[in-house]
Amino acid sequence: MITITETHTTQRTLETEEDIAAYLTSEFERRAEAAGFRPGSLARLSNRNGVSALMGAGTVVIVLACDPASSPLATVLGMNTSGGVMQFLVPAEILAPRTA
Repeated sequence: MITITETHTTQRTLETEEDIAAYLTSEFERRAEAAGFRPGSLARLSNRNGVSALMGAGTVVIVLACDPASSPLATVLGMNTSGGVMQFLVPAEILAPRTA
């Protein structure tokens, strides 16, 4: 027995701005579902690897964008050590679901 992987490509033309908007919306939803974190999700940093000591005071963040298929980094909103709210990049692999 042998297992193979096949990739099939389709091609279509997006004729109007509405077609493009519908495609982008669909692609965004697909990627958000596959990422495991939707924009606005509360998450925690499972470790500090790749995160500056000045950023991400504590471990709680809100995910703004996470698409591991196209980038190893996620954009999050968190607190800095001065108490300010800021967005910054973290390795997507260190994001974990936040449990209450």
